[in-house]
Amino acid sequence: MNTSIRIHLTPEDNQRLATLCGLCDENLRLIEKRLKVIIQNRGHEFQVKGEQAAAAGKVLQQLYKDTKHLTDISKHDINLTLRTKETDMDDDQLAVINTK
Repeated sequence: MNTSIRIHLTPEDNQRLATLCGLCDENLRLIEKRLKVIIQNRGHEFQVKGEQAAAAGKVLQQLYKDTKHLTDISKHDINLTLRTKETDMDDDQLAVINTK
C-alpha cells in the first residue's frame, strides 16, 4: 500500500532547513534510498510518498530537531537516526507472549 503524508517542520528556520536537506538535497536522497520513499519539499512543507512514508516522516522530524544543536548532518547521523527509528518500529511490532 502506498502512503502519502505531509509534514510541516517548525520552527521555520532556513539555516536548519538547509542543514537537514544537505548540499543539493543529498540528505533527503539518502533517506529516500534507504526507506524506498519519495520526498518532495517546498520550504518547510514536506510530502513523503511510499510504504515507509510514516517512518521517513519521523526521521525527517528527528533530524530537523537535531539541527537545533548541529550545524551539519553527516551520513553517519542519518544512518544512526534511521537505525533508531527502525528499532522503534520493530519494537512496536513485537508479539506479546504470555507464560505461566
